[in-house]
Amino acid sequence: MTNLARKGPEPHRLTERQIELRNRLIDFFKARKGQWITRERILFRCGFETMKVDPMSIEFFNARIRANEKLSRKGMQIIQSEDGEQIFSMQDGSYGNA
Repeated sequence: MTNLARKGPEPHRLTERQIELRNRLIDFFKARKGQWITRERILFRCGFETMKVDPMSIEFFNARIRANEKLSRKGMQIIQSEDGEQIFSMQDGSYGNA
């Protein structure tokens, strides 16, 4: 029997769609580094489900988490505006740490 507390569970393999959406999101933000972009525009340009199909944008937020895991190796992250608006930007990892 495996001790999951030490090793942790098996990593979840991503589907082709999840990988594709993560990579589209990264490429989209790399081309617009530092710019603030609305969630609706990101959903449209990167091929995510529409707000009618996925009103909570779960697919987008999961892809953003996966993208940030990959980007953190390069010192970058995709962040949401601090005032709670649905706008996002790619910044370096030290953004907001004054």
